[in-house]
Amino acid sequence: MVKFDKNYIINSLSKSSNLTMKDFKEIEKISKDFSYYLPSKLLILLILKNNDIIEYYKKLNEFSIQFIDRKFLKKTIEEGNSNNEIKEVFDDLEFINSPDENSFLDWILKTKSIKNQDILDSENRWDELNLTNLKVSSSSKKKITREDYMTETLAKVYVRQEKYKEALKAYKILSLKYPEKISLFANQIKELKKRLKNE
Repeated sequence: MVKFDKNYIINSLSKSSNLTMKDFKEIEKISKDFSYYLPSKLLILLILKNNDIIEYYKKLNEFSIQFIDRKFLKKTIEEGNSNNEIKEVFDDLEFINSPDENSFLDWILKTKSIKNQDILDSENRWDELNLTNLKVSSSSKKKITREDYMTETLAKVYVRQEKYKEALKAYKILSLKYPEKISLFANQIKELKKRLKNE
């Protein structure tokens, strides 16, 4: 395992245009050992780009997936980078170890209490709605009758099951329900009457 040196990475980032393939090998070892450490991968990209190595585009595709701020990545690769930008990135990477300043009791004391008047106001709003006077409309109480679920398919099923009386009733209901198909249903009704006479 390679010994990780933060200062080495920072110095390498500040002089990224002067990095050689020897530096590349060291940084690549760091990148393999610390696979989620993004500055090492950024350095690899910069070295590959500066030395015009074909593998640069492949690494760029892989790294751009992992890197969160692609605008910064593009700017860093195309324009180079200044020491201030590098310090900003590393400042973002620093862990902030700030102790919790407030205890649980402090949080409770900071919260606002609900006044009784607010509760009474909300109860009055419910009274204003007058929910007791709402009625269900009569259309939702409509009873479903046998005629409502009568279909041509159901009539055909009755015929196949040789339930001719039910099929005859079904076709009569359908002829009233769908007057545009009355001639088709009339032929079916005549045929069913003949079958009923033959029984």
